[in-house]
Amino acid sequence: MSGQPDIDLLDAVADFRRWLAAQPVEPRTLDLVGHLETLANHFAGSFATPPAFDALWRFAHLERLPCMRRHTFDLLTPRTKTAWEKVAGKDRGRALNDEASRHFARVDHCYRVILGRIATALVAKLSDELDEVLADYAAFKRAAAVLDFDDLLERARKLVREYDAVRRALGRRYRHVFVDEFQDTDRSRRRSCSGSPRRTAHRGGRTAFRARAPSSWSATPSSPSTASAVPTLDPTARRAAPSRGAGRRTSCRLPRTSARARRS
Repeated sequence: MSGQPDIDLLDAVADFRRWLAAQPVEPRTLDLVGHLETLANHFAGSFATPPAFDALWRFAHLERLPCMRRHTFDLLTPRTKTAWEKVAGKDRGRALNDEASRHFARVDHCYRVILGRIATALVAKLSDELDEVLADYAAFKRAAAVLDFDDLLERARKLVREYDAVRRALGRRYRHVFVDEFQDTDRSRRRSCSGSPRRTAHRGGRTAFRARAPSSWSATPSSPSTASAVPTLDPTARRAAPSRGAGRRTSCRLPRTSARARRS
């Protein structure tokens, strides 16, 4: 929160007012400057010292002004060319409108800087508060000896990724891992699947079945000896492929063509 952008905004609006006072009276621009002065006064003194959260919250909730866009706090770009031409003539009116537009652009820039500073400060303070809330929540779970859903995901990922014995045991028991609605799978679950030494098949939404080998595999589909390492899954398949060994389980259905290829 370095600097005092509220002072910059006050100065920009004051310069706009001084310039306007020396020109023919143009009512629409006169009203605009009045609204901009109200806006600048709202932030006056806001950055003299680092503002607390309640002050930041108050600064972020502005009075709605006619110079703002609907449903936002953005300023409307004034369209006053015709109005200036009426009070000062075509040529001079065009020049005065251009000058007024430059003053407005300076005010708008200063205003946007303030909004950015306030938003950044609010996010930082909320983040600090949330860190404390999360720390208290973690302490509560430890004291109560409970786990939430995210804890289960994280521990499952750690077991599969960091403990070779667990990974191999799961690989022996399950020949394939089928992940439905893959586009909704978060990073923790994807990492748990990619740690498996077995094949992983993904299906997402309306897209067709597709399969991908985990990054730990060294086989490449272009090699003749490993061309079948990544199976193509058929969404019309109705029969599970026979396993190579008795008692082994499979968690996805393979197409009949793949089954014949495996038997050969």
